[in-house]
Amino acid sequence: MASNRKEYLKSYYISNRDKCLARDKKWRENNKDLERKRKKLYRKNNVEKIRIYQHKWRKANPNRVKRYSINWDKANPQKRQLLNLRWRMRNSDKWAEYQHNYYLKNKKKRCEYSRQWCISHPSHAKNYMKKWICDNRSRINGYNKKWRQLNPGKFTAAKTLYRIRKIYSTPSWLTKEQYKQIESFYIEAHRLTKETGIKYSVDHIWPIRGKDFVGLHVPWNLRVISFSENCRKNNKTPTKQQLGNKTV
Repeated sequence: MASNRKEYLKSYYISNRDKCLARDKKWRENNKDLERKRKKLYRKNNVEKIRIYQHKWRKANPNRVKRYSINWDKANPQKRQLLNLRWRMRNSDKWAEYQHNYYLKNKKKRCEYSRQWCISHPSHAKNYMKKWICDNRSRINGYNKKWRQLNPGKFTAAKTLYRIRKIYSTPSWLTKEQYKQIESFYIEAHRLTKETGIKYSVDHIWPIRGKDFVGLHVPWNLRVISFSENCRKNNKTPTKQQLGNKTV
């Protein structure tokens, strides 16, 4: 009896589809709370069934899914941003792999974009690079070590050039006392490195390989600072704060 009724209702629905749909729509509009509760209960009791259906439907209608996603993203930009952030946090390995593959496929495009961004935002780029260098010191040291191993000739040439410049920047008229003063800076740097565990080095306040000038290797042009600070300074012109009371 039940099967006969089921078949009758099915045949009735097929032959009167538009009429049934209009009736159902009208009922849902008049009973929104009941319909909401019914849907919620159905979703709770049929999670796997709904998941399989949705997967099949998306596979069969890729264009509709894409169009719907684009429209939804435009209408809900903040929600989309939040969803993307949550996905990246839950799938950090997949996200890192995607970024790496995208960079390899679009290397020129990404490099050009980064270059333009740095030109447009010089202060942000400078602060970002400072932070990145501080956070990735071991990585940079490893890269530099690898570069020295792969380019021994270039490294030796650069080291020799610096040594020659240092020799020519040391005046012949320095006294023995002044040579001892120069030596004392290097002794102090070694002492601080040993005591603190932080690498210290001797800095030329006016660099001996400056862009528009040549500093001298003399006691009044030397100071002891941390190695990291010395690397950041490089061959830049000293500021008033760095000069202090010293005159070169």
